[in-house]
Amino acid sequence: MAEAGEQAGGTLGGQIFLVALSAGGLLALLTLVSFWLRGKVRRYVTPGIDGALVLSMLVLIVMLIGLLQLPNQFSRMTQMAYYNISSSSRVLVAGNLANRAESSALIDVNRAETWYGQFDAGVNEMELRLCGVQDCLQQAFVSPSGQANTTLIEQVRRGTVIQDRPLIASVETRQELQALESARTAFLDYLAVHDQIVTYIESGQIDEAVALNTGFEEGESETLYAAFTEQIETVQALNRETFDTIWNAQRTTLPTQQVLYSVLAFGAIIVLTGLGVSHRFREL
Repeated sequence: MAEAGEQAGGTLGGQIFLVALSAGGLLALLTLVSFWLRGKVRRYVTPGIDGALVLSMLVLIVMLIGLLQLPNQFSRMTQMAYYNISSSSRVLVAGNLANRAESSALIDVNRAETWYGQFDAGVNEMELRLCGVQDCLQQAFVSPSGQANTTLIEQVRRGTVIQDRPLIASVETRQELQALESARTAFLDYLAVHDQIVTYIESGQIDEAVALNTGFEEGESETLYAAFTEQIETVQALNRETFDTIWNAQRTTLPTQQVLYSVLAFGAIIVLTGLGVSHRFREL
């Protein structure tokens, strides 16, 4: 995705730059012709050429606006959408390691303490990648108004201890925020069930621990972890949609529009220039 974004930015930016350069060159040429012709016929107004000059300036402005918008669009595509996809993948990797350690504690009961340590390490990394600071899972990601919890976001931006941006500090839409909030609550429920599994193991109730760990009934470990995974995957899907939407728009719609508008505009400029020059040359 990052490679596609860079390729798109280079290709489309180059195309629009060439069109803008052509429009700028045409504007400069028309300006020279206009001043030369005015000097020859001693007229200050030449409707055809003046109209061509105005149209050339408009084309140049449109091209420059396109150039200025491209960096923001491709930055959003690669630095936000792609980053959020890769960041959410890291969240899932850390969570999966913790979930695997929990299951391993049931298989290797004699080394359960070691697996508990690996579980805690996985949870801690998942939490940092998700929301940036210790115990941030205890704070709601979404405010009552449906917006991001700005207090948490500011705390995360000041206190994060990982190199990458935490996922909660990068998402853009309410859908993403709500998916992360649902993931947070599902994981807290999962942690509560994990504590119960540990209690069962420590008291020798292995069958009960296995049933709670592997069951897919509501409120059991695998069901809750699957709910957490589903919400993180929703964030991935939303960002893939954003990435594809921007990519397709810039890859197909923008070049088509630019070429169509440019051809029409340059055709009109040629016609206006021809009319203006023929009009004034009759006066020579």
